[in-house]
Amino acid sequence: MTGNIRGLKTFFAALTLFCLMVLPCFTGQASAEIRLLASKPAYGPGEDIQVDYSGLPGNAQDWITLVPITATEDTYGDWFYTGGKQSGTYTFGGQAPGTYEVRCYLNWPSGGYNVAARITITVGGAAPA
Repeated sequence: MTGNIRGLKTFFAALTLFCLMVLPCFTGQASAEIRLLASKPAYGPGEDIQVDYSGLPGNAQDWITLVPITATEDTYGDWFYTGGKQSGTYTFGGQAPGTYEVRCYLNWPSGGYNVAARITITVGGAAPA
């Protein structure tokens, strides 16, 4: 009987390891935390918006967009494909005053409009000098 229990423990340990290491490759999900970081939390109207991204799984069609915060998740504004890069920097063009979200989506089109990461930025005040 103890041999069967030991065998089951080994089986479940191997299954757990398999799930943690292999399944993320098939689902297109990142094993690391996906991070978005704006160079600053607030920008002037028309000022370029620089965003760093990291922890992406590296799919050719992972993409990032900048939209008004009230936009539905299937809405996109200025956007770009990461081209398989797991990390990098992108500069969005300046925006009108308002509150915006930078959203990251994975593996279009199979990943759909499921937001993998998001950050909020604000555009307001006077235009940059």
